[in-house]
Amino acid sequence: MKSTAPIHRLAEHAVQCAEQALESLARLVELLAQLSDEGRETEPACPEERRATPLSGLQLTKQERRVLTLVAAGLPNRRIAELMGISDKTVKNYVHSVLVKLDVNTRTEAASKALSEHLVDPDECRRVRLRSAGAADLVPVPREG
Repeated sequence: MKSTAPIHRLAEHAVQCAEQALESLARLVELLAQLSDEGRETEPACPEERRATPLSGLQLTKQERRVLTLVAAGLPNRRIAELMGISDKTVKNYVHSVLVKLDVNTRTEAASKALSEHLVDPDECRRVRLRSAGAADLVPVPREG
């Protein structure tokens, strides 16, 4: 008899993703209502305002913030997936969502913005990097003397 544990994990993950999507949609509705209330329904005149879309103002979910911390620590998607117990594809989706919300184009830009704007804890990034470093990643320090 096969275990149903993978099915339960998948179902739990699906529910979690749905809840996060609903949170994001609710926030989007709030932001659009604010824009409407402020009378900013017309297109912004300057390109800088045009880039600041309502999506860039959305807050990161707990999972997105965790993914961002791991990205800022320099981990690849596969390692992030292993640490979080989710699929590579799910990590890819989270990374994409984070890039959109932060209004950046690359993981490097996301990491830089996360660290410079204190969206993640730099000490946690260092700890994650050290914990996930395998023996092959460690460079020996030359001895003096």
